[in-house]
Amino acid sequence: QDQIEQLRSDVELRSKELQRVRNETQKEIKHRDDRLRSENEEKIRDLTRAHENEQKQLIDE
Repeated sequence: QDQIEQLRSDVELRSKELQRVRNETQKEIKHRDDRLRSENEEKIRDLTRAHENEQKQLIDE
C-alpha cells in the first residue's frame, strides 16, 4: 500500500515537472516566433522601401 502511494506521488511529481517544462518550452517557442516574425516584417519593410526608392529613381531619370 505504501509502495503504491509512493508510486502515485512520484508519478504526480513527474507529471507536474513535465507540465512545467512543457509550459516553459511553449513560452520560449512563442518568444522566438514573435522575434522572428518581427525581424521578417522589418526586412520586408526595408525591401519595400528599397524597391520604392529604386522605382522613384527610375521614374526621375
